[in-house]
Amino acid sequence: MLDGSPPIEGTFAWLKVDGHTYSGFDGCNTFGGKSEDGTPVASVDGEFTITPAVSTLIGCEFPHGIMDQADSYLEILEHGERFRLVDDLLEILDGGGETRLVFVRQVPFSGRPVELAGTEWQLAVENSAGGDVKAATLAFLDGRLAVGLTACRSYVASYEASGERLDFRSTSMTEYTASCSGEMREREGRFTDDLSRAIEYSISSEEDGIRRLRIRTSRGRTMAFDPLAHEVESVSDVEWRLKAFVSVDQGDSDQGLLRVTRLVPGTEVTVGFGEGGVGGSGGCKGYASQPESGGFLINEDGSIDIDDDIVKTLALCTDPVGIMEQEKRYTELLPKFERYRIYGDLLVVHTEDGTVLLFQAE
Repeated sequence: MLDGSPPIEGTFAWLKVDGHTYSGFDGCNTFGGKSEDGTPVASVDGEFTITPAVSTLIGCEFPHGIMDQADSYLEILEHGERFRLVDDLLEILDGGGETRLVFVRQVPFSGRPVELAGTEWQLAVENSAGGDVKAATLAFLDGRLAVGLTACRSYVASYEASGERLDFRSTSMTEYTASCSGEMREREGRFTDDLSRAIEYSISSEEDGIRRLRIRTSRGRTMAFDPLAHEVESVSDVEWRLKAFVSVDQGDSDQGLLRVTRLVPGTEVTVGFGEGGVGGSGGCKGYASQPESGGFLINEDGSIDIDDDIVKTLALCTDPVGIMEQEKRYTELLPKFERYRIYGDLLVVHTEDGTVLLFQAE
C-alpha cells in the first residue's frame, strides 16, 4: 500500500534491508544504497533511515502513471523515520507517526543456492492447447554464459551468480528473425523480459523427488524450471546446424562484453560426427576430415580432437556478401574444437581460443 492505496494494477514494488544496506524496485527502476556511517537502515528501536538511493534510469511509459507512483514511493522511503512490524506486514511511518507504506513479507525460497554452471532446465509451463509451443529452456555453461531456446528462437546470455543473487547482464537472440506465431512471440518476450529482471534463485528438491530451479524477478514474478530432458542423446545421432559464434571480450568489465555473431542471412553451416569422421558444409564449400590419418576423435567425456587435415571442395561464393569470411572463420575454428555438451537439442562446442559455437539439431 502507498498512502493507503494499492499500487497501480499490474505493478509491483519491493524493498530489501540488510544491515546498513538496502535495495529495491520502484515499479520501473531498481535502486539501492547504504548508510554513510554504517548504522543499520532499520534499528532495533524502530528507527528507519534511508539515504538518497542510487537508481537505474529507465523511463517507463506503461501503465499510465507508473513514473509518478515510482517517484512517490522513493520520496516516502527517503523521508521515512520509523518502521513497525505487524505479523507479515512492514509499515514505514513518517515523522508524524502516519503509516505511508505497507509491505507484505515475501516468503523466502526453501532451497539453497548452488553452483549453476552445468545445470540445465526447462520452464515449467503448460503448452498451448494446440501443443505447438515448446517451453523455454535455460542451460548454464561455464559460470558466465547461458544458452537456451525460447518458444521462438535460440539465445545466448551472460550472467553473474553470487550467493542467492542472480543477474543476467545481457541476452542476445542467435537469429535475426524467425517464423513464429503471435503466441510464440508473446511467450518469448515475456521469458526474456523475466530473465532480464532476475534478482535471486534457489534449487531445491520437491516432495516428488525432482530438483527444481526457481528464479525471482524484480517485478515479483517467480519462474519455475524442471530438469531439461535430452532430446538428442548422442552427438553422432544427427546433423547439427550452426546458430552463432559467441565470445566474451573482457575489456574493463569483470564479466566482459558478450559478443554474439549471427550467421549471414541465407547461409547455412553444418557439422556431422560419425565413424567416417567429421564433415559438413562451411556455407559455401563442403569439408571432411581424414579419419585414417588419426585426425578426428570425439570422446565420451566430451572432448574433441580434430587436426588440420580437413578436405574442402574447391568453390568460390560471392553471394551473399560475407559468406567467404564466415566460412573462413568457421573452418579455422574446426581444428580448435576442444569439448562439447548437449543441452536438449542444442550442441555447445568450446574451442581452444575461448570461442563458443552454438549448434541446433536438424
